[in-house]
Formats: sequence, structure tokens, C-alpha cells
Amino acid sequence: LPSHTVRFAVVEGRELYADVFLPEPSASTARPAVLYFHGGGWRGGERGYARAWADFLTARGYALISFDYRLFPPATGLKAPGDVKCGIRWAKEHTATYGIDPDRLVLFGESAGGHLATLAGYTEGAARLPSSCAPGDTSVAAIISFYAPSDLVAYAASAPAPLEGFTGVSLEGHRELYELLSPINHVGPRAPPTLLLHGGADSVVPLDASQAMAARLAQAGVSHALFTLPYAEHGFDIWDGGFGRQLARARVGRFLQQHAPVD
Repeated sequence: LPSHTVRFAVVEGRELYADVFLPEPSASTARPAVLYFHGGGWRGGERGYARAWADFLTARGYALISFDYRLFPPATGLKAPGDVKCGIRWAKEHTATYGIDPDRLVLFGESAGGHLATLAGYTEGAARLPSSCAPGDTSVAAIISFYAPSDLVAYAASAPAPLEGFTGVSLEGHRELYELLSPINHVGPRAPPTLLLHGGADSVVPLDASQAMAARLAQAGVSHALFTLPYAEHGFDIWDGGFGRQLARARVGRFLQQHAPVD
């Protein structure tokens, strides 16, 4: 169970909450934090999914904060990314409360949450995708993305219905919006280091989504890693104690130690 559950924002009359999982007190008062955003096709899921990672991360000295974001319906394509940035801002404003180092924040998203994490992480300061609450610095040290869409124009060929629900419109006649909401189009040399994990047999989000993202990150000279689990389906890390989660934890632990180490 979380150490605290707090309301971090009220946007357009909707209350958004966060679960805060804290490690045991340490000599250092500033520890890195992982900011988690759940999957669910932009229309389902819940922040409670983070509990699968809580023991693993807090045992290693990381704070874990799992955030709500607005789901569709109604369409949230231009709202959910702002909620993610709102969560980042809230975490930075409460560093003293939870003993968090604002320079060691890592975004972690799975599926739709991975899409939103990369989109928010790569568009820090972008006027067309602002925070849904207080403006300000939303930069992060690194990003972890599991089996997430990266190019919504390409993904529309296999998943038109959820994308139309998310954006509120079809791709036809609205290509510019789909491109704006595609993280792959915002990768630049200043993008945060990124870890991508994807199943080789993913039938929900094809593997080529992460392969294309890795190629774009390489082209921009951004530190990154792509870990593929052959024969693994979407959500390969769901089962507690399963082989997929064990492998994923090993990769995540190594990446965090490299880019947001615990003192």
C-alpha cells in the first residue's frame, strides 16, 4: 500500500490523485523518484498498477509516485500529456516534503502510459503541449517506456478505434494532430536517456513501434537502450514472479542505477 495518497491537481473540475510509495529513511534526504503512468489504452487502467513495482523500487531506495491522468471519453489527446507534466511539476514542488531530488526524476510508463511519458518527456517547454496546471520546468533525468506506441500515424493502421477515442478525430483530415501527439516526432539531441522494453510477439502494439523509436533516438545521438523479449506478448511483466517481470526488473534496475543512481 502507498505511504500517502494525495490530490495533486484539479483540472476542469476533475480531481487527480497520486499514490506515493516511500523507501525506508536514509542518511541522504534527497533520493531519486520514479514517476509512474499506467497503461490501459488511454481509456482505462488505474494508478494502482504501480504497486507491482513498489517493493522493487523502494527496496532500492527510490521513491515511487503513481499519477492519475484524464482518460477518454471525452477525448484527452491534448489533455492527458498536460496531466503528466502537471504531475512532474507537483513532484518538483514537493521535493522537500518527500525527500526527493528534483534532478533525479525518472518517468516510467507502460503502454499508453509509456506513450504519454515519452511525449511529455520529449516536449518539455513546448507551447502546443503545456502542463494542465502550473507552468514551469518539467524536465526529467530519464524515461522508461514499456511496449508503447511511438508514431500515432503508423499505429492508426492497426488501432484506429482507440486513437479516435483518444484524439477525438480520425486520422483522415487530422494528420497534423496525430503527428503532434507522436513522441517520435519530438526526439532531439536534448531528449532524456530512454529505456525501451517490448515483447517480440506483441499483438497490441507492434514491436516496430519501439524499434522505430530506438532508431530515431540513435539518429539524434540520445543515450538509449532497446530490450526485446522474444515471443513475449503485450503486458509481459504483469505476472508477479514471472520470467518477463524478472527480466524487466533487471533492465530497469540497471538503467536507473546508470541515470538516476541512489546515493
